[in-house]
Amino acid sequence: MMKNSFLTHIQKVNKPCIHPWFYLWINAAADVTVCPQNRTRLGSLNNLSISEVWNGEKLQKLRKNFLKGDYEEAGCEKECPYLRGSYTHAKKEIPKEELIFPDIDLDLIKHENKKVFENLTLATDEYEKNITSLKSTPSVFDCQSILTCNADCIMCGQPHSSKLKHSSIVKDKISNYSTNLATVRWQGGEVFLDKDFVNYQEKISLANPYLNKVIITNGTLTSSEDIDQLLSQNGNLKFIVSMDGRTKQTVNKIRYKLKYEKILSTIEYLAHKQKELDKSDIILWNYTVMLSNIDEVSLAITLAEQLNISINFAAIQGTYPSENFFEYDLISNNDWNKYISLWEKEIEETSIKISGLEGLKERFKLKN
Repeated sequence: MMKNSFLTHIQKVNKPCIHPWFYLWINAAADVTVCPQNRTRLGSLNNLSISEVWNGEKLQKLRKNFLKGDYEEAGCEKECPYLRGSYTHAKKEIPKEELIFPDIDLDLIKHENKKVFENLTLATDEYEKNITSLKSTPSVFDCQSILTCNADCIMCGQPHSSKLKHSSIVKDKISNYSTNLATVRWQGGEVFLDKDFVNYQEKISLANPYLNKVIITNGTLTSSEDIDQLLSQNGNLKFIVSMDGRTKQTVNKIRYKLKYEKILSTIEYLAHKQKELDKSDIILWNYTVMLSNIDEVSLAITLAEQLNISINFAAIQGTYPSENFFEYDLISNNDWNKYISLWEKEIEETSIKISGLEGLKERFKLKN
């Protein structure tokens, strides 16, 4: 467990979302924003440097919008876990596991990487003083390295037949800048469709041997050899594996074109490595909750407990009238309350880390 959590330290009630002072999202087209749920494009790494984007006019204006709580003007989507459906600063504390921002262990950073810790400290001071032209540099990159995907999930609207992916120029900019970072997270599409992905991670790890790395994957193209190689590299690595259901029938329906057996075997292998390496944070199972799989949430909790891994439950987002019961009247309030009571009881009785329940409750409350 993280004893000195950065998010607990800084992301407070009635304070601006911290993203524009610490974080950049770089999509597959190399366009940069401050969050995957923010629509204000700050520029492209195809023709700008990271420094030019970071203190450019657009981002300085966006920081001012965040300070005023004008998130709609800033281009934020109010479904994000910080806004919770309202274009205002958060009115109550949000579980840090539910925020988009990947948490940072301050004790670990301070011990392992003085340069990064000092930059994080400077950025914190600038955030708390409402400074919009920064001397600090970004501490977290979130990279959509490729848009292509081998799945066609029923709740995903991304154009996964797209050939967009980071060019070698963009990859070099990210790897060269990684010495300044506390954390980098990779997602797609499906990251393992990039044949150079594992070797590229080695390059990143050599540039910054203390980097915290997070890889989001659907688990179907990940071999045990890939996992072993990635875990042997420098830095601290965590996998987030997406599987939305507990049974073959449900998973194969939702994650169309994928194989339940392969996803499950990846989760099981990562659970095995976590135990072998005597760690607690190598694998997080991410489960997107929707109508088709709501009855398997309890089964998922049981499996996660058997494997001794953490699991996160996230609400489906978007216009999906046959699945998104957070937006459409697909289940009654009475039935929802029964589910919540059951899950809360199961969570109370288990020893594993389970996150996301508060977010589910907030999303359903918005509908009413």
